[in-house]
Amino acid sequence: MLRGWNIYGDLLPWVDQPTMAFDLFSILNTTKYPPSLLYLCMTLGPALLFLAWADGREFRWSAPFIVFGRVPFFYMLHIYLIHALATVAMLLQGQPFHETVLSATLDPGDYANNGFPLWVVYTVWIGVVFALYLPCRWFGRYRAAHKEKWWLSYL
Repeated sequence: MLRGWNIYGDLLPWVDQPTMAFDLFSILNTTKYPPSLLYLCMTLGPALLFLAWADGREFRWSAPFIVFGRVPFFYMLHIYLIHALATVAMLLQGQPFHETVLSATLDPGDYANNGFPLWVVYTVWIGVVFALYLPCRWFGRYRAAHKEKWWLSYL
C-alpha cells in the first residue's frame, strides 16, 4: 500500500506500467542501497512473520540448522576453510603464493581472468557447510557435556 500511494518509503516513486507483470516488477523495484523503508518492509517483514510463526515449534528439517546455531565456532572455522580453499584455487589458476596470502597487488584487470562460474561457487559453499557439520555437531555435544569448562562458552 505504501508503494502504491507514492507518499513515503522509497527514493524512486512507483510508476504505472503498460502490463500487469511490469507493474509488479515496478512495485518490487525498491532502493536496496541505502535500504529504503519499503525494501526493509519487503525483506524483514516476511522474515519476522516467519520467525513469529515458527517460535516454539519443532521441525524435523531444522535439526541441522540448530547444530550450526548452537555452535558459534562454525563461523570461525568456515572463514579459515574458505580462505584456504580460495588460496588453493588461486594457486591452481597460476597466481603466485605471495599474491594470494601476503599481499593483494593484482592488477584490477587481472580479476576478470580469474574466478569460477557461479555453480562452482555454490557447490563449494554447500561442500564447506557439509564438511563442517560433523565437527560442529561434535563440538556442540562436547560443550553441552562439559559445562564445568567455563571457557568453552566463548567458542
